[in-house]
Amino acid sequence: MKVLESNTRPRDILTREALENAITVVAAMGGSTNAVLHMLAIAYEAGVELTLDDIERIGSKVRSSQT
Repeated sequence: MKVLESNTRPRDILTREALENAITVVAAMGGSTNAVLHMLAIAYEAGVELTLDDIERIGSKVRSSQT
């Protein structure tokens, strides 16, 4: 109810930082092609610039921290 009352919209919370956090979680769990496609689509609809290069950069950082 608070979100409705404050008129908070998805684009208010779907920031680049939020999407990068989501990508980090997906990468830490092993990643998936489906997740990549959905993250790119969500970013596009939210008006956030996100590319495959960004996803690869984040995934590489996650993989290097797991060793």
